[in-house]
Amino acid sequence: MSRTGGRSRRRRSIFALGLVAGLAGTAVLSIFESLERRLLGREPVYAPARLVARLAARAGIAIGASRARRLGRAMRWVYGPSLGIASAWLSSPSGPRPGRVLRRAAAILGFELVALPLVGAVPPLAAWPSVELLLLAAHTSAFAAGAELAFPPAAGWRTPNPSTL
Repeated sequence: MSRTGGRSRRRRSIFALGLVAGLAGTAVLSIFESLERRLLGREPVYAPARLVARLAARAGIAIGASRARRLGRAMRWVYGPSLGIASAWLSSPSGPRPGRVLRRAAAILGFELVALPLVGAVPPLAAWPSVELLLLAAHTSAFAAGAELAFPPAAGWRTPNPSTL
C-alpha cells in the first residue's frame, strides 16, 4: 500500500467516524430540546430557530417563524455532523468515556459561548438568564454523550499523527 493511499483511507475513516458521531449527537439533541422547552416554557435563547431569526434580522432579512424553524433544523443537521467531524479529527480518544464526553462538551460549550455572541446569533452572555447558561452546558453534554456512542473504545482506535495525513 502506498503511503498516500493509507493517508487517504485514514482521512476517509476519520471523516466517516466523525460524521456518524455528529449525526448521533444531533439525534440526541433532538430529544433533549423538548426537555429544554418544557423546563423553560419557551425556546432557549440558543435554539436554532432563534439563532436563524436573529442572524437574518441582523442582515436585514425578514423571515417568518415557520421559515426560521425550517432553516434552524437544517442548520442543526449541518452543524452537528460538522462538530462530529471536527471532533474526530482533533480529539484524542484516550481515557475513559466519561472524561472524553466532558472534554468534548467543554470544547463545544467554550466555542459556543464565545462564537455565538461574537457573531450576534445570541444576546450578550450577561443578558442570559442563569438557567440558560446551565442548560447550554447540559445541551452540549447531551450532544457529546450522543456523539461518544459512535466512537470506539479508547484501546481500539488511535489518533493519527496529523503530519502523516
